[in-house]
Amino acid sequence: VLPQPPDGGWGWMVVLACFIVNVCTRAVTRCISIFFMEFQSHFQKDYATTAWINSMVDCLTMLCAPIGSLLSSHFGCRATVMAGGLFSSAGFIMASFATSIEMLYVFLGVFAGFGFSLCYSPSIVMVTKYFRRRRALATGLAMSGSGVGTFLLAPLVQYLLDVFSWRGALLLLGAFVSNLCVCGALLRPIHLQYSCYAMRITLVGKTDGSVGHSTLGGTKKNAQGEKKRPMAVTLTTAPLTSRHSPGRVGTERANGNNGTDARAVPPVFRTDPGMEAWTVAMAGPPDRGCSAGAGACARGAWGRLVNAAGKLRRNYGFVVQREFVVFWASVMLMAYGCSTPFVYLVPYAQSHGVPPGMAALLLSVLGIVDIAGNISYGWLTDRPSVRKHRGLFYMVAVGLEGVWSLLLPLMASFPLLMVYAVLYGYFDGAYVTLISVVTADLVGPVHVSSAVGLVFFMHAVPYLIAPPVAGWLVDITGTYTAAFLVSGMAMILSALLFGVVSCFRSYCAKREPKEPMAESTAMVRNDTFSSDKSGVT
Repeated sequence: VLPQPPDGGWGWMVVLACFIVNVCTRAVTRCISIFFMEFQSHFQKDYATTAWINSMVDCLTMLCAPIGSLLSSHFGCRATVMAGGLFSSAGFIMASFATSIEMLYVFLGVFAGFGFSLCYSPSIVMVTKYFRRRRALATGLAMSGSGVGTFLLAPLVQYLLDVFSWRGALLLLGAFVSNLCVCGALLRPIHLQYSCYAMRITLVGKTDGSVGHSTLGGTKKNAQGEKKRPMAVTLTTAPLTSRHSPGRVGTERANGNNGTDARAVPPVFRTDPGMEAWTVAMAGPPDRGCSAGAGACARGAWGRLVNAAGKLRRNYGFVVQREFVVFWASVMLMAYGCSTPFVYLVPYAQSHGVPPGMAALLLSVLGIVDIAGNISYGWLTDRPSVRKHRGLFYMVAVGLEGVWSLLLPLMASFPLLMVYAVLYGYFDGAYVTLISVVTADLVGPVHVSSAVGLVFFMHAVPYLIAPPVAGWLVDITGTYTAAFLVSGMAMILSALLFGVVSCFRSYCAKREPKEPMAESTAMVRNDTFSSDKSGVT
């Protein structure tokens, strides 16, 4: 059973809320790089030491993303985002009174970064819950907030620095970030309805018998004609072969036109082949009873431990899949590469004689072009003919980001830097739009909340180490060339690794068994999936 989002209605208000969340989190984080030279000159620190401010904000935002997902699961996205707004606003306000760079680490890095993590992941998850057919477009519109915010805030922050100094600018940003509480109030909880999906399944029991026939609303009969409790599925199966393991259910593909191809089944039914079928397909809460052959339920601490382990496996079983492990490595490389240009583009431009106001304009242009990448890529990859190639478009976007970063050391004038800002900004917006979409395509809709939180968590360590490492390279070489070359190579390697994931999935799809079998159709009712507590044998 899969939930059917409304694909509109209040969902557009949720998109607006997520848009503003991106303005207040990602755009503000990008604009902290405008403070870089101010912090460096005021506290008399080198590049590597000053870069820890940016890296800690980014790191905590992504490192604590699973905490945001966990809290939103228990307390709801609305309360979680509002709490994050209070944390981040307090961090900026307290940072305006900092007397050392270590205090900036704590207030901007820890307080603001943790607050952003409570807002960023839950707001994106809410968009994915409200949309299915238009998910990429809705996500693109929501994620374009980072580009719009960067375009508007970059010159504004530079103006605030000139007029009120860095302390006044941080104080005003703290007031601005408090709008996250308003965004949280707009995240109305959604009560999803469920639709029917036809799927082919093989019900596996004893190797020498046949599985009985059960009808929707009828009774299940075994081979001896004994009646058991009603079930909410319709199954007609053939004799089973010995290659199956007892008591398991798996999707099969049959030749001919009978039934539905297993490949047409939504990814949630194919994500974890080792998972029990009732666990995969059940719409309601899991059965907390015991099977007939298991005896009494496990009690006490051991029972709670077993239940917790089972729940962890159901929610995060996709983590051990080979393709997700490679995807994990790809995301970490991409996160390492893409963070360096945002931190060092403005200082790099100033080192080549570009005035501070014009250097901030580069970040502003990068942000506005980011919007074009968000919306155009979201709209394009939602087309029916393109939807199945989302992974390819994501790979191209990340790879081209790396190419432009490799070329950045050759761009020393303001016009060339403007070209870089346009090209890099467009494909960065494209990647940001598709990261949650390709994650959902990879793990399926049931695991999307957990997976998105983990994907953002994967950004944490690269975001933490990339700016200081790049600053260290600048300190020892005296130029920005090495920093940008490492950044570009990391993103290109990330794109290649994602290509490996795509090829592996295509290879596995082609090797699916193509054995004929009798018609086996499961029609699941709209709202619930009920089964015999004694199990299916």
